[in-house]
Amino acid sequence: MIVQDGAIRAERISEAFLQGTRKLHAIGGLAVVAGHTQIMRSGRRVDAFR
Repeated sequence: MIVQDGAIRAERISEAFLQGTRKLHAIGGLAVVAGHTQIMRSGRRVDAFR
């Protein structure tokens, strides 16, 4: 998501995030994002992506 406005509403940001997440999930990308996050993070695992 590219922010072009100086003042963007929180609802629009939330909607864009959810829409992007749905698209990622539809193509199986959520697992890739979760795996990448696990690899890049040192120390404890990120349980939010389990």
